[in-house]
Amino acid sequence: MEPQAPDWKGVMLETAREILRQGELYLSAQLTTALAADQRAVRLAGLFSAATSGLLAGGLALLTADSPVVELGTAALVMGVTMLVGLWFAVKATRPVDFYVVGNHPRQWWTEDDLHGPLSIALGQQGEHCQKAIDHNAEVLAGNGRSLRVALTLGLWTPVVGILTAAMAWGVTAGGAAAVVLAVGTKVSAFLGCPGS
Repeated sequence: MEPQAPDWKGVMLETAREILRQGELYLSAQLTTALAADQRAVRLAGLFSAATSGLLAGGLALLTADSPVVELGTAALVMGVTMLVGLWFAVKATRPVDFYVVGNHPRQWWTEDDLHGPLSIALGQQGEHCQKAIDHNAEVLAGNGRSLRVALTLGLWTPVVGILTAAMAWGVTAGGAAAVVLAVGTKVSAFLGCPGS
């Protein structure tokens, strides 16, 4: 259970200042982290965009050629769609969101209590505001991090999806589903070095 904010009336001024300073440091670090995460997501989105375009265009070209290469064309299209979904998650991680930064509007301090009351109380209340901002930012960073992890996972699995799709397409064109299972099983056992492969 999270501790509740204290009654700031008895808190020493130096303590209230240090609590606020720590909160502001944390907010600054969150902003730095968010900017770095956004840069990673934008770069990943650019990479995925180029890969998606190339795979989809290449797949269509292979399928619509005078001598179509169905296995590779199908694999390229499926890989392109997988990368497109990854692109969507990468872009989702870069979307504009509400994010709190250090500081406050001066008008927030224009109340009689803040202007004429003990500074330690005003600073303590500002510390509470910092804590709410930190909590909100943490949720935003976690959500964007989840989106980026999904995008990366899709990107890492795209070649595997392509290989499996090409094997299945080859099996279908070469003799049906039984051939697919046999071909994939043979390739996997050969890759793993199983006896009899």
